[in-house]
Amino acid sequence: MLSWSFLQISERKFDTIIRHMQSIRRIIAANLQLKFGEKIRKFSFYLAFCNSKKLYREYSSL
Repeated sequence: MLSWSFLQISERKFDTIIRHMQSIRRIIAANLQLKFGEKIRKFSFYLAFCNSKKLYREYSSL
């Protein structure tokens, strides 16, 4: 059986990974905005938001 402290550490690491993934998506979206303009920005942020919600649901159900 897994210890409580191990589960807490794992949860914190998972949360950190998710935050980093979201920040990477924002950086990519900002770079696309600079390259292609305002139109691509809204789509990129929407796509990043949808993907992050999907990943969160997949990993939280494990």
